[in-house]
Amino acid sequence: MTSIAANAARVPNLMVSNAALFNLNRPSIGLANVQMQLATGLRVSRPSDDAVAAGTIQLLNARLGRAEQRLRNLDHADTSLTSLDSALGEASDLILEAREIASTQVSIGTNAEERAGQAVVVKTMIERLFRLANSESAVGYMFGGSTPGRQPVEAFGGGYRYMGTGRGLVTDLDIGFDVPLTLGGNNAIGSTSARVRGGVELAPELTGETRLRDVMGATGLGVVTGPVRLVVDGADPITLDLSDAETVGDVAQRLERAIRDHEQATGTTVLGPGGVGVSATGLTIDALAGAEIEFEDLGTGRTALDLGLRNGTGLTFTAGSTDGVGLQPKLTALSPVGLVDGQALGSIRVSNLGRTVDIDLSGAETFQDIVNAVESANLGLRVELDAEGRRLNIHSEVAIGAGNGLRIEEVPGNNGTASRLGIRTFDATTPIGELNGGRGVSVVSDRSDPELNVDFVITLGNGATVRVDLRPEDVTTVGATMAKIRAAADDQLPAQGVDPADFTVGLTDGANGIAFEQSGALAADGAISVARANNSNAAVDLGLIDGVYDPATGRLLGQDRGEVRVENLFAALMDLHDALLRDDTVGISLAGEKLGGFVDAVSESRALVGGYARRVEAATRFEEDRVVLDEMTRSNLQDLDWAEATSRFSLLQVQLQAGLQSAASMNQVSLLDFLG
Repeated sequence: MTSIAANAARVPNLMVSNAALFNLNRPSIGLANVQMQLATGLRVSRPSDDAVAAGTIQLLNARLGRAEQRLRNLDHADTSLTSLDSALGEASDLILEAREIASTQVSIGTNAEERAGQAVVVKTMIERLFRLANSESAVGYMFGGSTPGRQPVEAFGGGYRYMGTGRGLVTDLDIGFDVPLTLGGNNAIGSTSARVRGGVELAPELTGETRLRDVMGATGLGVVTGPVRLVVDGADPITLDLSDAETVGDVAQRLERAIRDHEQATGTTVLGPGGVGVSATGLTIDALAGAEIEFEDLGTGRTALDLGLRNGTGLTFTAGSTDGVGLQPKLTALSPVGLVDGQALGSIRVSNLGRTVDIDLSGAETFQDIVNAVESANLGLRVELDAEGRRLNIHSEVAIGAGNGLRIEEVPGNNGTASRLGIRTFDATTPIGELNGGRGVSVVSDRSDPELNVDFVITLGNGATVRVDLRPEDVTTVGATMAKIRAAADDQLPAQGVDPADFTVGLTDGANGIAFEQSGALAADGAISVARANNSNAAVDLGLIDGVYDPATGRLLGQDRGEVRVENLFAALMDLHDALLRDDTVGISLAGEKLGGFVDAVSESRALVGGYARRVEAATRFEEDRVVLDEMTRSNLQDLDWAEATSRFSLLQVQLQAGLQSAASMNQVSLLDFLG
């Protein structure tokens, strides 16, 4: 018979039931948890299972999510770089083929018919290059720069125009550097443009409407607006806040208002009828005789200094000193044209793409009008004002064959408008290094015998000669070269009985090229001629050998060597094509040299792309390794240990069975068992 132990205290039945229920619930809950773990395969499926592990798992999940996106980005970048490498490889093969044609067609034994046949082959290469330049990858047009959604190269005016913008599309892969997905206009296949950089610093007039942000200020550092102090005739300073002034006219009005208020308050007259005004260069103050007006800056401020109202040594406006320091206005689209170099503008002659147009600028009121007039000629040109706000630059955006590039000349009788604007392509300020497509002018020098240093000989109509010895320091600009020729003529002609004034060297008020002109008496005896000396190419490079002589004027006009062209692969192939059609051995050789340069340029671009591809590959491997490590760590924290779970499941079953047996036994005990 069941009995209660003698040392057991007497307890209520309810307490026994609660204890039995507790002993049954605990293994039941454990069994339920283990069954859920076995069903899901997860040790931690909610934060209450293991708070520390759940927090770590959450961080790992977030990092793995970012890693997944990075891997997609890396794969995208790898695909784009692979496409770029393939396109550049195809371009390299095309260049080598074209270069091979050039090298074989300059050899002895080729004829015009064979070269014409090869020109057809080169024409197909140009078409292949056009398709290649507009090829697409996963991100769009590979050579479209920062605008890969727009076709980068279009046929325009017999040439090829690059329409992309920006240096290229890049992607941040969180690996310490940006990876290019496209190439911009700085690549050899689609160079953006060739530029005519303004050779003259233009000084626009200052007006009341000129914005303060469009002036360089008296110090050349811009204008910082703020409070200034006004001192009239040594009286107490008047503080004037110019912080919100936007134009030079705003400043002039506020200064005059402050001085007029002082006049009214003191009963004195300080300003004359001119008041505070704006001249072509800066602010002016019409002070009456005996009046003195000064300006000061507060603390570390510089507003008065920037506005030319004071200088480093002090500036007092009096009846004899009414002008402030010049404000150096920048050249902007809204700047008034007015007079340039003291004269009104006229027409310029612009040639590009085999077309010539005379552009009338006489009606231009602002520089934006000049921009519009040139660009509306539809010659593939773009006009801009340089970042310094001093020059007018013209860009040719279309690759075209030699002889059809950009030329800007004077129209006779228009006051040298192109030169005064600084945009004539063959001017005295033109660097010699920009002539002949950037090849410059080669000279012979540093030979022991001075006669061996002579580059060319000019022969006048009466037989007098000028032997010109150019040195490297003489071929810096067209003007410097002409000055050297002038000096040689002044030195040599008197000994031959010729007045140096009867021979002039310069540029014409019309077509480009160095012009030699002789007086009527010399012209009556014969024409001017130029001959090479000592195998120097200087006369050829200056365009003097094939110059055109006009008996009516006694002038020999040299060829224009200042043609400006886009120097990209399209232009080089077009040069080769045209030279083959002309049966021009020299032109074929020059085109072959240009193609050789593009072999290196494309190889460098391909090497750069390959370097980025290697980095992307290394970053991909690193990211994949990190993903494996993170997944392993997460698995250790989250996934279920099946052996341990099954053992625990069996143990909990035993505990539950024991609890049931114990509860059944306890419920069978009664008071009689206790009394017995």
